[in-house]
Amino acid sequence: MSKLILSTLLFIVATSLTASAYEHRPEEPYDFVVQYTDRKSAKITWHHPERGSYTNFWLRISSPSDDFVRGIDIPSNIKEFTVQNLKANTTYELEFYTMNGDLRSSGYAPATFTTLPNDPQEIYTSIITETKLTVHYNTSYLPKNDNNKTHYYFDITPKDNDDVVDYVIFDPVREYSNLIPGKLYTISVVVVHLEEDRVSNAEIIQVRTIPAAPLQSPEFVSHFIRPKNFHVSWLAPNEPCEFNHYHISTFWYDNDNREYPHQVASFYTTPDKLSHKFLDYSSDKKYTVEVRTVSFGKESKPLILQITKEMSLINYYKKLE
Repeated sequence: MSKLILSTLLFIVATSLTASAYEHRPEEPYDFVVQYTDRKSAKITWHHPERGSYTNFWLRISSPSDDFVRGIDIPSNIKEFTVQNLKANTTYELEFYTMNGDLRSSGYAPATFTTLPNDPQEIYTSIITETKLTVHYNTSYLPKNDNNKTHYYFDITPKDNDDVVDYVIFDPVREYSNLIPGKLYTISVVVVHLEEDRVSNAEIIQVRTIPAAPLQSPEFVSHFIRPKNFHVSWLAPNEPCEFNHYHISTFWYDNDNREYPHQVASFYTTPDKLSHKFLDYSSDKKYTVEVRTVSFGKESKPLILQITKEMSLINYYKKLE
Protein backbone atom coordinates (compact mmCIF):
# COMPACT_ATOMS: atom_id res chain seq x y z
CA MET A 1 0.00 0.00 0.00
CA SER A 2 1.45 3.30 -1.01
CA LYS A 3 2.08 6.08 1.47
CA LEU A 4 -0.51 8.23 -0.31
CA ILE A 5 -3.26 5.65 0.16
CA LEU A 6 -2.31 5.12 3.83
CA SER A 7 -2.39 8.85 4.53
CA THR A 8 -5.76 9.14 2.85
CA LEU A 9 -7.21 6.31 4.95
CA LEU A 10 -5.87 7.82 8.19
CA PHE A 11 -7.37 11.21 7.29
CA ILE A 12 -10.76 9.63 6.59
CA VAL A 13 -10.73 7.75 9.92
CA ALA A 14 -9.71 10.85 11.90
CA THR A 15 -12.34 12.96 10.19
CA SER A 16 -14.98 10.34 10.88
CA LEU A 17 -14.06 10.13 14.57
CA THR A 18 -14.05 13.91 14.92
CA ALA A 19 -17.43 14.19 13.21
CA SER A 20 -18.81 11.40 15.40
CA ALA A 21 -17.60 13.11 18.56
CA TYR A 22 -18.98 16.44 17.39
CA GLU A 23 -22.34 14.88 16.59
CA HIS A 24 -22.62 13.50 20.14
CA ARG A 25 -21.40 16.65 21.91
CA PRO A 26 -24.56 18.18 23.50
CA GLU A 27 -25.85 21.67 23.01
CA GLU A 28 -25.40 24.13 25.87
CA PRO A 29 -28.38 25.16 28.05
CA TYR A 30 -30.01 28.54 27.44
CA ASP A 31 -31.86 31.25 29.40
CA PHE A 32 -29.48 30.65 32.30
CA VAL A 33 -30.40 33.11 35.08
CA VAL A 34 -29.37 33.74 38.70
CA GLN A 35 -32.82 34.27 40.21
CA TYR A 36 -31.78 35.51 43.65
CA THR A 37 -28.91 35.47 46.10
CA ASP A 38 -28.59 35.78 49.85
CA ARG A 39 -25.55 35.68 52.12
CA LYS A 40 -24.59 32.04 51.51
CA SER A 41 -26.56 30.76 48.52
CA ALA A 42 -27.81 31.54 45.02
CA LYS A 43 -30.70 30.06 43.04
CA ILE A 44 -30.16 29.41 39.31
CA THR A 45 -32.66 28.44 36.60
CA TRP A 46 -32.27 27.44 32.95
CA HIS A 47 -33.91 25.82 29.92
CA HIS A 48 -32.81 22.45 28.60
CA PRO A 49 -31.28 22.10 25.11
CA GLU A 50 -33.97 21.75 22.45
CA ARG A 51 -32.06 19.13 20.42
CA GLY A 52 -29.72 16.23 20.98
CA SER A 53 -29.03 13.85 23.82
CA TYR A 54 -27.63 14.73 27.23
CA THR A 55 -27.20 12.94 30.55
CA ASN A 56 -26.73 15.74 33.08
CA PHE A 57 -25.48 19.29 33.61
CA TRP A 58 -22.24 20.53 35.11
CA LEU A 59 -21.69 23.83 36.91
CA ARG A 60 -18.30 25.43 37.37
CA ILE A 61 -18.29 28.12 40.07
CA SER A 62 -15.27 30.26 40.86
CA SER A 63 -14.37 33.36 42.85
CA PRO A 64 -11.47 35.46 41.55
CA SER A 65 -11.05 37.20 44.90
CA ASP A 66 -10.04 34.08 46.86
CA ASP A 67 -8.96 31.51 44.20
CA PHE A 68 -12.06 29.43 44.84
CA VAL A 69 -13.15 26.84 42.21
CA ARG A 70 -15.84 24.17 42.55
CA GLY A 71 -17.54 21.76 40.12
CA ILE A 72 -21.10 20.52 40.71
CA ASP A 73 -22.92 17.72 38.84
CA ILE A 74 -26.62 18.49 38.38
CA PRO A 75 -29.28 15.93 37.29
CA SER A 76 -30.85 16.30 33.85
CA ASN A 77 -34.46 16.21 35.08
CA ILE A 78 -34.49 19.55 36.95
CA LYS A 79 -34.60 23.16 35.78
CA GLU A 80 -33.48 24.99 38.92
CA PHE A 81 -30.78 24.51 41.53
CA THR A 82 -29.57 26.29 44.67
CA VAL A 83 -25.82 26.72 45.09
CA GLN A 84 -25.02 26.64 48.80
CA ASN A 85 -22.13 27.12 51.25
CA LEU A 86 -20.99 30.39 49.69
CA LYS A 87 -19.32 33.33 51.40
CA ALA A 88 -21.13 36.57 52.15
CA ASN A 89 -20.26 39.70 50.18
CA THR A 90 -18.30 37.70 47.56
CA THR A 91 -18.43 37.81 43.74
CA TYR A 92 -18.75 34.48 41.90
CA GLU A 93 -18.49 33.53 38.21
CA LEU A 94 -20.56 30.65 36.80
CA GLU A 95 -20.09 28.45 33.71
CA PHE A 96 -23.03 26.12 33.08
CA TYR A 97 -22.51 23.17 30.68
CA THR A 98 -24.61 20.33 29.28
CA MET A 99 -23.05 16.87 29.58
CA ASN A 100 -23.52 13.72 27.50
CA GLY A 101 -21.57 11.10 29.39
CA ASP A 102 -18.00 12.40 29.41
CA LEU A 103 -18.66 14.85 26.58
CA ARG A 104 -19.20 18.45 27.56
CA SER A 105 -21.01 21.03 25.45
CA SER A 106 -18.65 23.16 23.40
CA GLY A 107 -20.32 26.31 24.68
CA TYR A 108 -21.63 27.24 28.12
CA ALA A 109 -24.09 29.62 29.74
CA PRO A 110 -22.24 32.27 31.81
CA ALA A 111 -23.38 34.33 34.81
CA THR A 112 -21.86 36.51 37.53
CA PHE A 113 -23.36 37.41 40.89
CA THR A 114 -22.35 38.69 44.31
CA THR A 115 -23.74 37.36 47.57
CA LEU A 116 -25.36 39.74 50.03
CA PRO A 117 -23.42 41.26 52.94
CA ASN A 118 -23.73 39.68 56.36
CA ASP A 119 -26.76 40.84 58.30
CA PRO A 120 -26.30 43.32 61.15
CA GLN A 121 -25.89 41.60 64.50
CA GLU A 122 -26.45 42.54 68.12
CA ILE A 123 -28.05 45.97 67.89
CA TYR A 124 -27.92 47.78 71.21
CA THR A 125 -28.39 51.27 72.65
CA SER A 126 -25.74 53.04 74.72
CA ILE A 127 -27.72 56.20 75.51
CA ILE A 128 -31.44 56.54 76.15
CA THR A 129 -32.80 59.84 77.47
CA GLU A 130 -36.11 61.67 77.19
CA THR A 131 -35.33 62.91 73.67
CA LYS A 132 -32.22 61.06 72.50
CA LEU A 133 -31.20 57.55 71.39
CA THR A 134 -27.75 56.30 70.40
CA VAL A 135 -27.84 53.00 68.51
CA HIS A 136 -24.90 50.67 67.73
CA TYR A 137 -24.42 47.22 66.32
CA ASN A 138 -21.63 44.66 66.30
CA THR A 139 -19.41 45.07 63.22
CA SER A 140 -17.35 41.88 63.64
CA TYR A 141 -19.53 40.13 61.01
CA LEU A 142 -18.76 42.65 58.28
CA PRO A 143 -16.28 42.24 55.40
CA LYS A 144 -12.76 43.41 56.10
CA ASN A 145 -10.66 45.58 53.78
CA ASP A 146 -13.40 46.34 51.24
CA ASN A 147 -12.09 49.89 50.66
CA ASN A 148 -14.94 51.50 52.60
CA LYS A 149 -17.59 50.17 50.22
CA THR A 150 -19.74 48.86 53.06
CA HIS A 151 -22.12 51.36 54.63
CA TYR A 152 -25.06 51.19 57.00
CA TYR A 153 -28.63 52.40 56.71
CA PHE A 154 -30.51 53.18 59.92
CA ASP A 155 -34.28 53.60 59.76
CA ILE A 156 -36.52 54.80 62.60
CA THR A 157 -40.31 54.90 62.83
CA PRO A 158 -42.31 56.88 63.57
CA LYS A 159 -40.58 59.97 62.20
CA ASP A 160 -41.78 62.76 64.46
CA ASN A 161 -39.81 65.76 63.19
CA ASP A 162 -37.47 66.98 60.49
CA ASP A 163 -34.39 66.00 62.51
CA VAL A 164 -35.25 62.30 62.27
CA VAL A 165 -33.83 61.69 58.79
CA ASP A 166 -32.49 58.33 57.63
CA TYR A 167 -29.42 58.15 55.46
CA VAL A 168 -26.52 55.88 54.62
CA ILE A 169 -23.50 56.42 56.87
CA PHE A 170 -20.08 54.83 57.19
CA ASP A 171 -19.98 54.72 61.00
CA PRO A 172 -22.14 51.87 62.44
CA VAL A 173 -23.43 54.23 65.15
CA ARG A 174 -26.51 56.40 64.76
CA GLU A 175 -27.69 59.16 67.09
CA TYR A 176 -31.28 60.36 67.11
CA SER A 177 -32.29 63.54 68.91
CA ASN A 178 -35.41 65.68 69.37
CA LEU A 179 -37.53 62.60 69.98
CA ILE A 180 -40.74 62.51 72.02
CA PRO A 181 -40.34 61.43 75.67
CA GLY A 182 -41.96 58.11 76.59
CA LYS A 183 -42.55 57.09 72.98
CA LEU A 184 -41.84 53.68 71.44
CA TYR A 185 -39.59 53.73 68.36
CA THR A 186 -38.76 50.92 65.94
CA ILE A 187 -35.21 50.99 64.57
CA SER A 188 -33.90 48.80 61.76
CA VAL A 189 -30.35 48.52 60.41
CA VAL A 190 -29.19 47.08 57.09
CA VAL A 191 -25.71 46.70 55.60
CA VAL A 192 -25.36 48.35 52.19
CA HIS A 193 -22.66 47.73 49.58
CA LEU A 194 -22.81 51.00 47.68
CA GLU A 195 -21.00 50.11 44.44
CA GLU A 196 -23.05 47.00 43.69
CA ASP A 197 -26.36 48.05 45.25
CA ARG A 198 -26.53 45.06 47.59
CA VAL A 199 -28.49 45.25 50.82
CA SER A 200 -28.55 42.77 53.70
CA ASN A 201 -31.56 41.66 55.66
CA ALA A 202 -32.63 44.05 58.41
CA GLU A 203 -32.00 43.69 62.12
CA ILE A 204 -34.80 45.34 64.12
CA ILE A 205 -35.20 46.50 67.72
CA GLN A 206 -37.79 48.55 69.58
CA VAL A 207 -36.73 51.20 72.08
CA ARG A 208 -38.81 53.51 74.26
CA THR A 209 -37.49 56.90 75.34
CA ILE A 210 -37.68 57.90 78.99
CA PRO A 211 -40.84 59.87 79.82
CA ALA A 212 -40.56 63.47 80.99
CA ALA A 213 -40.81 64.04 84.74
CA PRO A 214 -43.79 65.66 86.48
CA LEU A 215 -43.44 69.35 87.34
CA GLN A 216 -43.74 71.22 90.59
CA SER A 217 -47.18 72.67 91.18
CA PRO A 218 -47.26 76.40 92.09
CA GLU A 219 -50.30 75.68 94.28
CA PHE A 220 -48.48 73.03 96.27
CA VAL A 221 -47.01 75.36 98.94
CA SER A 222 -50.42 76.82 99.80
CA HIS A 223 -52.08 73.49 100.56
CA PHE A 224 -53.18 73.20 104.20
CA ILE A 225 -51.39 70.47 106.16
CA ARG A 226 -52.87 69.01 109.33
CA PRO A 227 -50.73 67.38 112.07
CA LYS A 228 -51.04 63.85 110.66
CA ASN A 229 -52.28 64.49 107.16
CA PHE A 230 -50.67 66.14 104.18
CA HIS A 231 -51.67 66.75 100.60
CA VAL A 232 -49.32 66.77 97.61
CA SER A 233 -49.96 67.88 94.05
CA TRP A 234 -47.98 68.13 90.84
CA LEU A 235 -48.30 69.10 87.19
CA ALA A 236 -48.10 66.97 84.07
CA PRO A 237 -45.01 67.45 81.86
CA ASN A 238 -45.27 70.66 79.86
CA GLU A 239 -43.84 69.07 76.69
CA PRO A 240 -45.23 66.35 74.41
CA CYS A 241 -44.88 63.09 76.32
CA GLU A 242 -46.43 59.64 76.19
CA PHE A 243 -47.15 57.99 79.55
CA ASN A 244 -49.93 55.93 81.07
CA HIS A 245 -49.40 56.22 84.85
CA TYR A 246 -47.97 58.23 87.71
CA HIS A 247 -45.93 56.29 90.25
CA ILE A 248 -46.09 57.72 93.78
CA SER A 249 -43.69 56.45 96.46
CA THR A 250 -43.41 57.55 100.10
CA PHE A 251 -40.39 56.97 102.40
CA TRP A 252 -39.06 57.99 105.78
CA TYR A 253 -35.45 57.89 106.98
CA ASP A 254 -33.65 57.37 110.30
CA ASN A 255 -31.75 60.49 111.39
CA ASP A 256 -31.15 61.77 107.87
CA ASN A 257 -29.55 58.48 106.85
CA ARG A 258 -30.80 58.39 103.27
CA GLU A 259 -29.00 55.14 102.44
CA TYR A 260 -31.65 53.07 104.22
CA PRO A 261 -35.13 54.39 103.44
CA HIS A 262 -38.25 52.86 104.94
CA GLN A 263 -40.90 52.65 102.26
CA VAL A 264 -44.37 53.49 103.50
CA ALA A 265 -46.38 53.36 100.29
CA SER A 266 -45.96 52.76 96.57
CA PHE A 267 -48.84 52.94 94.13
CA TYR A 268 -49.89 54.05 90.64
CA THR A 269 -52.49 56.55 89.50
CA THR A 270 -53.96 57.49 86.15
CA PRO A 271 -52.62 60.45 84.11
CA ASP A 272 -55.65 62.59 84.94
CA LYS A 273 -54.96 62.51 88.71
CA LEU A 274 -52.57 65.29 89.78
CA SER A 275 -52.74 65.13 93.59
CA HIS A 276 -52.97 62.75 96.52
CA LYS A 277 -53.90 63.05 100.21
CA PHE A 278 -51.81 61.13 102.76
CA LEU A 279 -53.62 60.33 106.04
CA ASP A 280 -52.50 59.22 109.52
CA TYR A 281 -48.77 59.78 109.15
CA SER A 282 -46.52 60.24 112.16
CA SER A 283 -45.59 63.87 112.74
CA ASP A 284 -42.17 63.03 114.22
CA LYS A 285 -40.73 61.54 111.02
CA LYS A 286 -39.29 63.10 107.90
CA TYR A 287 -41.15 61.93 104.82
CA THR A 288 -40.15 62.04 101.18
CA VAL A 289 -42.68 61.72 98.38
CA GLU A 290 -41.45 60.88 94.88
CA VAL A 291 -43.69 61.26 91.83
CA ARG A 292 -42.71 59.79 88.45
CA THR A 293 -44.40 59.45 85.11
CA VAL A 294 -44.47 55.88 83.76
CA SER A 295 -44.58 54.98 80.08
CA PHE A 296 -45.40 51.27 79.83
CA GLY A 297 -42.90 50.28 82.52
CA LYS A 298 -40.22 52.91 81.84
CA GLU A 299 -40.10 55.58 84.57
CA SER A 300 -39.05 59.22 84.50
CA LYS A 301 -36.77 61.09 86.85
CA PRO A 302 -38.59 61.84 90.12
CA LEU A 303 -40.23 64.99 91.33
CA ILE A 304 -39.16 64.90 95.01
CA LEU A 305 -41.24 66.47 97.78
CA GLN A 306 -39.92 66.53 101.37
CA ILE A 307 -41.96 66.98 104.54
CA THR A 308 -40.25 67.67 107.88
CA LYS A 309 -41.43 66.58 111.32
CA GLU A 310 -42.65 70.16 111.92
CA MET A 311 -44.84 69.52 108.89
CA SER A 312 -43.46 72.52 107.05
CA LEU A 313 -43.27 71.83 103.36
CA ILE A 314 -40.20 72.00 101.18
CA ASN A 315 -40.54 71.06 97.56
CA TYR A 316 -38.03 70.91 94.81
CA TYR A 317 -37.24 69.08 91.62
CA LYS A 318 -34.20 66.84 91.83
CA LYS A 319 -32.22 66.24 88.67
CA LEU A 320 -30.40 62.93 88.62
CA GLU A 321 -26.76 62.98 87.71
